[in-house]
Amino acid sequence: MPRVPDVLAPRRKSRQIRVGKVLVGGDAPVSVQSMTTTPT
Repeated sequence: MPRVPDVLAPRRKSRQIRVGKVLVGGDAPVSVQSMTTTPT
C-alpha cells in the first residue's frame, strides 16, 4: 500500500464556472453524475 504523505501540497485557488445549471470550481460543492442500466 502506498504511503500517505505527512504534508499535503497546498491547494490552488480556482475560478468558478457554470456548466449548464451546475457550478464547478471555486467554492462550489463537488457535483457527481452517474448513469446506470439497473431498473430503479
